[in-house]
Amino acid sequence: MNKVINYLSSFIIYYCKVVNFDILENRDNFVYLKNNNSAFTGTAISYYHEGGIKEKLSFKNGLKHGKAITYYKSGKIREKVLFKNGFLNKTAYMYKENGELAAKIRYKNGEIV
Repeated sequence: MNKVINYLSSFIIYYCKVVNFDILENRDNFVYLKNNNSAFTGTAISYYHEGGIKEKLSFKNGLKHGKAITYYKSGKIREKVLFKNGFLNKTAYMYKENGELAAKIRYKNGEIV
């Protein structure tokens, strides 16, 4: 049983990296863990000084890839977007703090369509 738990823990840490933005750095338009030469793959989270989540952003091979969600200090969603290989893709949703949809913008390869 301990071997299974150790394996699952290692799998989660290696393949499902979730880190604080503070330990990432941008080099030549790619994101890396500080003091590491491998482009970062995983999810980065930034926090408000008060402690609530400010932003969650996914990366693949050092580029924004997947979901990005920003939050108001209240914890409500401010914006939801998708990235593919560093470019905005699909529909971005922006919300008012009361939760009402404020805008929808469609992107393809970083360009508004």
